[in-house]
Amino acid sequence: MVVATNIEANIEAVNKRIISACERVARSPQEVALIAVTKTIDISAIVTAFKLGIGHFGENRVQEAVAKIGQLSGLEPRPTWHMVGRLQTNKAKVAVEIFDTIDSVDSVRLAEVLSRRTNKSLPILLEVNITGEASKTGFSVAEVVKTKAFWMLYLICIFAFGAEQLVIVHIVPYSGAIGVSPAQASLGLSFLGISMVISRVSTGALSDRIGRVPTLVVCCGIEAAAIFLLLVVNNPAMLYPTMVLLGFGYGGWAVSSTAMLGDYFGLKNIGAITGIWFTCGAPAAVLGPLMGGIIFDSTGSYFMAIVIAGLVCIAAVVLAVLIRPPQKPLHLELARIE
Repeated sequence: MVVATNIEANIEAVNKRIISACERVARSPQEVALIAVTKTIDISAIVTAFKLGIGHFGENRVQEAVAKIGQLSGLEPRPTWHMVGRLQTNKAKVAVEIFDTIDSVDSVRLAEVLSRRTNKSLPILLEVNITGEASKTGFSVAEVVKTKAFWMLYLICIFAFGAEQLVIVHIVPYSGAIGVSPAQASLGLSFLGISMVISRVSTGALSDRIGRVPTLVVCCGIEAAAIFLLLVVNNPAMLYPTMVLLGFGYGGWAVSSTAMLGDYFGLKNIGAITGIWFTCGAPAAVLGPLMGGIIFDSTGSYFMAIVIAGLVCIAAVVLAVLIRPPQKPLHLELARIE
């Protein structure tokens, strides 16, 4: 049970803060509405707050609000009831009947449903993203696949992963042609794997500091440089650091691009979005090694295959430079909603 004296003290403290804030910006405290959020609070405490001058109350669960508002229907003058929690569309009909204002409209679909469920003028607070970044509500899968940013990230993965797979699959026979033994080439692959793990940890943290796109650009560039360096490798001492660079570049862009899915499209559907994006690995894993094998069979050399792989990585760099955050579509006439 909330003690009445505590409620009174809390209201007084909040009102003092409101007055102080208004003085700093030359506003009248009368322009500010104090809303007491009463989720899980018992009826007696709400009545106490009402008697102390609180005229606005907020609830975040429709079912709980139905019971409370019904029990408090005798309060005069009638307080203003706010829906402050996330509202599911299947509860919109009840919400528009019991609440005076909906303070948590977070999607176009919800606004449309509210518009259809009421014939009265219903005040709302519409959540608007002004940063250009997706919030946790995020994009739907259907919206994601219509964005240029998603398909640019998809192509970056195909290009960079396909080039890396070409090298991994053909590095042993290629090394044999330049005088490096199969065992030494295999050790180079081990260096690649170790470097990749280190890169995923370090570049992930780096991308948090300098940004995803700069990290993505740098790592795709490192992978391209490592692939071109293979053209001049002629001994194990040159092969090992080259494979370290290749693993570092691969590990870095893989982490950055995956994190960008959450940054760009939000977290609500991130599992489904990431799953769709990871399908890019299939064509990359097939086309990269296949291209290398076809070129070798046709020319008797891996030279052109490595050149093309490096150029494909440069294409990934260009895409990474050009990528921009998507804008979530918002095209709606809010009929009967103010």
